[in-house]
Amino acid sequence: MRRFDADEDRPDAARPTTHRHCDERHPATTDPLTPMTVLGLQRRAGNTAVCSMVGRQPDESVMLQRAPFTAVPPAAPQTAATGTDELQLRIDEAKKTIATAGWFGKAVAELYGTRPRPLDELVTAVLTGHLRLPELATPGTAIDAKVKPAADRLRGAVSAGVTNGLNTTMTAIGAALPGRAAELEPFVTARQQNSLWTFDDLVTEVWDHWLGCTPFAEVVKVAGSARETRKALEKIVALAVRAYATSHFTGAALAALSGPPRAATKAWLEPRTTWVTAPADLDTLTDHVLTTTRVTFRDHSDPAWTDMRARITDFVVAAETDIIKAEIDKNWTGATTEEVWSRARGMYVGTIEKPVWKFYRDDIVGFTLFGHGVGKASGVHQNVAPELARVEASAKRLAGTAWSTTKLPAGYGFRFQPQDGKFDQNAHVSLHATGRAIDFDPVHNPFTSGSAKRLAGLLGGVDFDAPGGMPGFGELARLGADIAARHARKAALEAQLKGQLSDEERGAAEQQLKDVTAEIDALPDRADVQSIRDRAGQAHDDLVKAQTEFLTVWQELTGGSGQAADIDPKQVIARLAPLRIKAGAELAPIDTRIRELTEQIDALKKESGELKAKGKAADPVTVADVKARLTKAQGDLDPLRADKKRLDEQIKRLTELEKRFDPKGDGRGLLRELEKTVVAGGGFTNMPKWMVQAFAENGFTWGGGWHDPEDAMHYSSMTPVPGVAQPGMG
Repeated sequence: MRRFDADEDRPDAARPTTHRHCDERHPATTDPLTPMTVLGLQRRAGNTAVCSMVGRQPDESVMLQRAPFTAVPPAAPQTAATGTDELQLRIDEAKKTIATAGWFGKAVAELYGTRPRPLDELVTAVLTGHLRLPELATPGTAIDAKVKPAADRLRGAVSAGVTNGLNTTMTAIGAALPGRAAELEPFVTARQQNSLWTFDDLVTEVWDHWLGCTPFAEVVKVAGSARETRKALEKIVALAVRAYATSHFTGAALAALSGPPRAATKAWLEPRTTWVTAPADLDTLTDHVLTTTRVTFRDHSDPAWTDMRARITDFVVAAETDIIKAEIDKNWTGATTEEVWSRARGMYVGTIEKPVWKFYRDDIVGFTLFGHGVGKASGVHQNVAPELARVEASAKRLAGTAWSTTKLPAGYGFRFQPQDGKFDQNAHVSLHATGRAIDFDPVHNPFTSGSAKRLAGLLGGVDFDAPGGMPGFGELARLGADIAARHARKAALEAQLKGQLSDEERGAAEQQLKDVTAEIDALPDRADVQSIRDRAGQAHDDLVKAQTEFLTVWQELTGGSGQAADIDPKQVIARLAPLRIKAGAELAPIDTRIRELTEQIDALKKESGELKAKGKAADPVTVADVKARLTKAQGDLDPLRADKKRLDEQIKRLTELEKRFDPKGDGRGLLRELEKTVVAGGGFTNMPKWMVQAFAENGFTWGGGWHDPEDAMHYSSMTPVPGVAQPGMG
């Protein structure tokens, strides 16, 4: 069936005719008014005069072309009205239409199914095509002041409704994706044979050209549910990537990737300083491989060339696997296979500019920290090594002699992520994979996530799903970059002073060196550095407090045995239920206040619209007062909504945890997991406070202050590194 969209010209058969009395430009229709025609006119909005009805409404053929979704419900014929009154009647009818439950969801789903489009186009399509109010859809259209307030309110309601409808549509699309993984595989296979992708770019390609949605960057601005839809898409793209890896890099398919073409590909790749990704580079490589292996071809249409071109991306993956095994320490690459590397490659390409073997060779170095020496195989990025020296200097200042007596096992930094083939498909590799993170003593600083982490936190009196107290990544990155720039300036001046300088130049350089040295020495006392250090210390104190409470509760639940098997699930429910009830009690007055503010905002918006309609006749003092009250009410509403969201999610999580400790639940599995990790390790962390602060004041984040996950062994340098993407954490 044909659907009319705001951005489409109507076909001739659907163009309305008018009586000469109404519009001299078009002759009056001579078609008889059949019963079907009359029925169609009544269904379409029989709220105009006979002249207007016959002249403006579609005939029965158009009525029969409408989509299954009825945009405007039947209405009884109204008395004759024209001009302003007629527009007001159509606005009133539209208000009734959009008040129907689920109307916007159906309207947007219909339009989006025809052609995905951004919000403003959807609003225009709904106003023009479904509600028959083109006057409201076209900017600059003159609308009588008498009707304008109602028109503005309706336009606002439609915009809000379409936004909700778009969210509903994106949610529905996402919900259907898990069952479409097999359908996606041919698309991903074709793309991977033509080019070599970062994982993020491949997901975007699938979003744009397979799923056919409005570009993610646009739709997510107005439909937050698009984020969840993209996450769902990432999962099935990862499955398609895995399926491709299995079919192309195992068994007979892998055996076919041996011999001279693989060797020729490896020789071409080894000296490169950038990744091979673009189709043009792959075309050039195809020429090279065929020429090197002495295969004759006329041009790029020759079957010999097209056959090799279809396989060249697989030869790249195979040859890169050979190079990685030869260049990167065997501790990390012993289990790396072509199949695993084909899945991990896109994450590395999306993170580092250099091929990983060159990155490891040039940029990863060993280091010494707190008296422990660590070799290159578990080293750090060469930019991070001097940061660790500064961390140790901070530790000596903060801890005194205690720093030298701390017996933490040596940490490790670099990790080749595909080492065991067990990794999630993401846009980036972890910070460990780029030598920007260090782990210490994982036994006594266990990694916990998911429901086990959540339960441990709640028993310890802290919500591990709420943000932790560590300073933000961006704030730490700015501090780290500032510190690095000052030290680089100092090193440059010191090098300059070793050269040949005039007395005047030497004097100026010495003064600059003195100034920058003073700035570096004053860093610990700078206000922003003190704030970061204090918040990091508080995050540590909070975790230690939660650790003490958790271990106390654990002993009570186990009757002193410390064994998960001795815990009665009913006791756990008895601990969780009061927390849920408390959250509900906190939520009730917030819900009430949100309703009050929402009603107040609606009334103020209505009053504001009426004042705008008066134009210059409106009292300026009243206009300013209404605007100020509206701004304040909206400002009061936002934090309340954030609190409501937090409490709603907390209640949901607590309810889910309680269900897991029902007789048929799997709560005992969570308890056993906590026994093996947190309880066996003596708690969440054994990190001294000064150590957390020493890292933080040098631009490092601490995993013990994240909460999601809880990873107290982990420190990451957030200082930007040239040629390396800045992912969130890890």
